[in-house]
Amino acid sequence: MPNTGFLGWAYISGSTVDIAGGLSDKQVNFISGSTISGSDGLVYNYETNALSASNIISASTYYGDGSNLSGVGGGGGSPGGSDTYIQFNDATAFGGEADFTFDKTTSTLVLTGTLIATSSAPGYVFSLDGDTVSATAAGDIAVVAASSAEFTGDEVAITSLGAGVLIAGETDISLVSNNGSVFLESTTSDVNLVSDTGIMLSSNNGPVSLESLASDVSLVSDTMLSLTSNSDVVEIAASTTINLNSDVAANSNITASGHVSASTFYGDGSNLSGVGGGSPGGSDTYIQFNDATAFGGEANFTFNKTTDVFNVSGSTRITGALDQGNNTAENYFRLSSHGDRLSIAEAFYSGETYYPKSGNPAVSTTAGSLYYLTSTDEQLAFTASVTTSGAEALPVLALGSSNTDGFLVRGWLRYQGAMSASISSSATDMEFEMAKQVYASSITPGYLTTVQPTGSGDVIRVMGNSVGSWQFYFNPSPDFVTV
Repeated sequence: MPNTGFLGWAYISGSTVDIAGGLSDKQVNFISGSTISGSDGLVYNYETNALSASNIISASTYYGDGSNLSGVGGGGGSPGGSDTYIQFNDATAFGGEADFTFDKTTSTLVLTGTLIATSSAPGYVFSLDGDTVSATAAGDIAVVAASSAEFTGDEVAITSLGAGVLIAGETDISLVSNNGSVFLESTTSDVNLVSDTGIMLSSNNGPVSLESLASDVSLVSDTMLSLTSNSDVVEIAASTTINLNSDVAANSNITASGHVSASTFYGDGSNLSGVGGGSPGGSDTYIQFNDATAFGGEANFTFNKTTDVFNVSGSTRITGALDQGNNTAENYFRLSSHGDRLSIAEAFYSGETYYPKSGNPAVSTTAGSLYYLTSTDEQLAFTASVTTSGAEALPVLALGSSNTDGFLVRGWLRYQGAMSASISSSATDMEFEMAKQVYASSITPGYLTTVQPTGSGDVIRVMGNSVGSWQFYFNPSPDFVTV
């Protein structure tokens, strides 16, 4: 066929066809019915070997170079932004930003901004496969859950199933839930929160919970730890130890089923059990002791703060040394006496005492007078004029107007008032001659004198020594002589 500018061949047998008028150069001809036609919508440029159509070309499969096609994705367009920028639809074009990148060398995804993950399906909304969540610049890390348009859930959970969970910040660490729980848990290792300034776990409408099922829970802050729940409990649980290494502020109750230990506790402990704080046992002045795990007190074991008198009506056993501790006139122990105490103008004794057997009848005595004990536990007046009147018995001094007031066996006695009537000496009655030996009187039964008896048959037995006009150290000699 000669080059007429037409593309096409036709073989016709047994029929007649017409050629439509108006055919143009480079049109692709086609048979429509019995007429050969052409259209400017489909042309072939034999000079450039290019086929073009002004309408649609369709096929089940296309082959070859499609780089010059538009509107088919990736065709001919360049990625938005710079190297490592993650691509997104930016107003129907490829876009990229420096705040959202991926480094293929380090496999690092970086988002400088907010990550919002939502899901209505059960399980995790999103998860991080690694051991560190960190801020590269100084600032806060906030993990926040709230019931709002941005969040479909209301719980924040940071969980480690096989290693430690470490949340650290140079400034604040804030875990906040506005309508749910704040919960940190580790099943096999530690839960650690570390901050140089403050740690705050807060829930406005749910529990705050830190738990380790197999190891320690450690909260460390150089300033303040704050665990807050405005409407529910604050729970910290660990199978071993809970360490709080700074001040703890709680706006609700802190409850522990195990031990809570500290070097020092402050505040109101009135609601604690097993640490005292209950009511004292017995009555006023009763000294307290452990009475079958409760406070106990008895009338025979008292302390009077007004008179500073410690009283034990019974036996006192001391297995070690006994130190008086203070030997002033106002503070003394009965087994030792200060000289100033002996100078006070009042009756006073210090030393070993004796009380009659239980059931013995009460017998009148004269305070300060000399008696002796019989084999039947009677107390009779001692006299030096009759050798059978106590010469070989144990001399004692009456401490009151009745034998029930007791007797001094050995020790100090300061005479005062009516007691002085039992004293006689060469100087004057009712006074001792100072710094002399003291004897039983041979004139008046029960009296003491610094004058040695001289009458025939009198008993000379030293009862002690005078150290003043009314001060006497009673220390009876076991020996005596008869004139």
